[in-house]
Amino acid sequence: MIDKVEKEHLRKIQVTGGSTYIISLPKSWVVQNDLIEKRLVRITELKNGMLLISPVEESERRPKVARITIGEGECDPYPILRRVISHYAVGYDIIIIEASDGILDPNCRDVIKDFVRRTLFGAEFMDEAAEFIKIQILTPYVNLPIKNIIKRMADLSINMHFDVIKALEYKDERLLNEIIKRDDDVDRLYFLSIRQLTSAIYSPPVSNDIGINDLHECLEYRLVVRHLERVADHATIISRMLLEVLKEINHDDIKILRSMNEVVRRSLSIAITSLLEKDSEIAERAISTRDRIRRLEDIAVKKLSMYRRARMVAALRMAVESYRRVSEYSAGIAEIAINLSVNRPSE
Repeated sequence: MIDKVEKEHLRKIQVTGGSTYIISLPKSWVVQNDLIEKRLVRITELKNGMLLISPVEESERRPKVARITIGEGECDPYPILRRVISHYAVGYDIIIIEASDGILDPNCRDVIKDFVRRTLFGAEFMDEAAEFIKIQILTPYVNLPIKNIIKRMADLSINMHFDVIKALEYKDERLLNEIIKRDDDVDRLYFLSIRQLTSAIYSPPVSNDIGINDLHECLEYRLVVRHLERVADHATIISRMLLEVLKEINHDDIKILRSMNEVVRRSLSIAITSLLEKDSEIAERAISTRDRIRRLEDIAVKKLSMYRRARMVAALRMAVESYRRVSEYSAGIAEIAINLSVNRPSE
């Protein structure tokens, strides 16, 4: 947020009109930034009590436009989508996808539109024709602090894992499919958080609005949202694997998974609490459950080694491994909470 200090200016506070406090700006800074009378400057009040003064660029009032040109015969939508996500993440307001040969492949167009609608928060299709698609991102920052996004992602992920066991108990295929679809909601929040955190690095007002007190938090929170996105992915992986053997699952199979499921959900909940409260003692509790999950994994693997149902063993082993990975992501979030709980040394 604050670059290396090259110059330092001392100014006396003056009072004008009896109630207005003013200071003068350094002439060298005014000249360097081409400021003239009545030109706007932005004053950002940070939570640590500091003020940042920055010129308001004319370009800030214009939307940032990116163009993605699709070459002739290029009809694989997934490389295109990766480029769309990259432009979304770094803060472009308008993304135009256009075909170099004049016609955008209809199948490619459909996949892109479906993905964007499902996973990019605030993205709307403002215009399209045979040769292009125009996406505009209407994403407010101030109403979505990063901690709110993290809490929402965690709640969604925890509920996805909770519902896996419920679906197994009731042999509910529809619920497993619904869990898979919910992964899109987590992805939307993930991509939005990356967009916000990237913008926060370059814009002090955005960082202040989304609750970032120091730039190093952007790196830590980026790791957190990535961990949560993977936690949701594992709920999806488990659901897909168990769909294949749902009719064959019995009480003993569910019992193997339930014990691990309960521990990883509790561990993730504790880790998120430690992160939001920046409490290292709570974080240690979340980290300690990682060893318990490993022990439960060993027990589960021994039980599964006695099974003779190959398809069931494969599905349950995949689920057991996923739970172990979720516990590692929870521990990773807790370790980040410990990092954030430590105050930086004074200069």
